[in-house]
Amino acid sequence: MRIQFGTGNVIFVPLAGNLPTPSSPRIPATIQDFNFENQGTMKELRGQSQYPDDVAVSDKKATWKMGNGRFDIDLFNNLFAGEVASTGGVVVDVNEAHTVPATNPTTVTVTNSGTFSKDLGVTYSATGQPLARVASGPAQGQYSVNSGTGVYTFALADASQGINISYAYTTTGGSIVTVQNHVQGWSPTFEIYVAETYQELTGVVPNYIHIFNARCTKFSLPLKRADYLITDLEGECFAASSGKVFELYED
Repeated sequence: MRIQFGTGNVIFVPLAGNLPTPSSPRIPATIQDFNFENQGTMKELRGQSQYPDDVAVSDKKATWKMGNGRFDIDLFNNLFAGEVASTGGVVVDVNEAHTVPATNPTTVTVTNSGTFSKDLGVTYSATGQPLARVASGPAQGQYSVNSGTGVYTFALADASQGINISYAYTTTGGSIVTVQNHVQGWSPTFEIYVAETYQELTGVVPNYIHIFNARCTKFSLPLKRADYLITDLEGECFAASSGKVFELYED
């Protein structure tokens, strides 16, 4: 028996099911909280008396929750998606500033035109008012775009106007996980270790929680206007083939 302070360290180890690629143990950083909860359903045997003659536990349920201060795409894939991660992806460039040329041709080429992927809109810099996209021959307040070259065309009536262009372009860096619409049941399974290191009494032996089998039922990204992203994860535990569900260790 001892005092515990803080969350300790949490390790997720892929086991089975639809394992992601790549698949490896993950140690989340900047953990905000970890909650392991057990509950049982009580059934009562009642007669004419006010209190039951007996109570018995029927179903039991073990769940876990964690708040993580670092978004980790591999953690998401290992716990929830079970997809094949790959390099490269799409970058969104928001409000890239340009000025419509004063004379013809009134065209603007975006910075990443070589890997241009999709137009995401144009606004006037001064007012934020959006311009309308047309197929060709734009009038004042309109624009057209060549989706193959990333070249935007504006009306001569908008000459010298400051504009902000938003668009997407491809990159060979980074990592991307594309979630597919799989049949029901598609999911990785994993085990969880929670090592509680505060006030270790025997050398460097921590208290720990060991969950033998678990799945992730929720992975959310609650973005806020004036606060950090804390990724919320939660899931449910179930028995391993040995019949073991979890174990608690105390030194």
